[in-house]
Amino acid sequence: MSKFLAILFLFFLLVGCSTEEEKVIERLKPEEENRFSVRVFVDKTPSEEYQRSILDIFDEQSLWGEKITSHGFTIIDEESTHSDDYIKIFDLKKFPGIIVFNHDGVAFRTYEVEELRVFFLNQ
Repeated sequence: MSKFLAILFLFFLLVGCSTEEEKVIERLKPEEENRFSVRVFVDKTPSEEYQRSILDIFDEQSLWGEKITSHGFTIIDEESTHSDDYIKIFDLKKFPGIIVFNHDGVAFRTYEVEELRVFFLNQ
């Protein structure tokens, strides 16, 4: 009987645990359906021009509130205090890496601002 309980315990332990990636995505994705959150991973503080290029996409298409629920820039460098290994989790090959999340998880990823613009034009 104790062997059965041990196996049952291990089963529930494995089923109940989610991967690091799932935990991070759960934290970054919007709670509501038909909404997006955008995270830009950078290796240094982005220029005002670059930040504006991202924000202009949301402004041009009036996405604030209606489609975009949150956005942010995450700096990943040697002094980073992030407990999550975003480079590994999202397989970032270079910076800046732009990831769009929807209610289900990762909806789109790119390294180019123009590709982000096209993605939202098609939404």
